[in-house]
Amino acid sequence: MQSRSIFAIKSPSKGRKALRRLASGTALVVAAILSLALSTASAETPKPKANPASQGSWSAPFNVGVVGIHAALLYNGQVLMWSYPVSNTSQTEPAVLYNPITNGLTNVDIPITSQNGLATEFFCSGMNIMPDGRILVAGGLQGIPPSQDLGIAAVEIFDPASSTWTAAAPMNYARWYPTNVSLPNGTTMVLSGINAKGNATVAPLEEYNESTNTWHF
Repeated sequence: MQSRSIFAIKSPSKGRKALRRLASGTALVVAAILSLALSTASAETPKPKANPASQGSWSAPFNVGVVGIHAALLYNGQVLMWSYPVSNTSQTEPAVLYNPITNGLTNVDIPITSQNGLATEFFCSGMNIMPDGRILVAGGLQGIPPSQDLGIAAVEIFDPASSTWTAAAPMNYARWYPTNVSLPNGTTMVLSGINAKGNATVAPLEEYNESTNTWHF
């Protein structure tokens, strides 16, 4: 009887492909395990609490008595805020001083006038802090919302030293929603805003000199 030898010859290329598939599958399994372990560790490790002394913290909301459409941090640490008047017949515009140390509130309403039955008020006016620390408020709205968007030329100045408002010289142009820019020479530039008719943006710029209480182009 003749004996037969049986040989099985495996292609080297097929073997390498099988090894690559095995290695790839193993790598995916290992990556999945590592990802699960890291996410579990992250979920279980509580984040350190923020330090209020260095990072700040939020308090619970509280009522300051006005809608703070405008707000300015004064040199004495208090915050000036104001809104628009309650009606077109109002003689004052609600404003408050907030003391963050005591949480105290002081009413410092802005005196206002009216024209043609509409309040001349400082809703969406321009605002900046002048070199002496006083607040310059320029322009605003003729009539409370939702009245037509008519600009005004009126200007008011708030003095933190006495907590009082003083009417300044009016601008050359009525403006609603203008922008105040403090300049290096100590004056204030006012630009843009909607005009007195509510139909166009004011193009000319003007500057206020607080030493002389005058406006010029």
